[in-house]
Amino acid sequence: MARKERLARATATCDLGATTGHVCGECPPVGMKGPLPTLVDEAARLFDQVGISGGHRGLSLRVGPPALAGFLDAAFADITGEA
Repeated sequence: MARKERLARATATCDLGATTGHVCGECPPVGMKGPLPTLVDEAARLFDQVGISGGHRGLSLRVGPPALAGFLDAAFADITGEA
């Protein structure tokens, strides 16, 4: 199964609470209960900084895509097909 399909299927179920501690729609890349496999869309590399949720309601962060991927041990992938 392709990564996009797995991501879409996992997101569509919105069964995130037990795994992440967050409800569907509030699943930030930082602040999880434990490390999870994370992808950053290739299009993020087009920007000096991207805005992300900081893991708590009302907390936003601006970070460079390489720093974000390094901090999260994330891989860059063509998720949206927009890169």
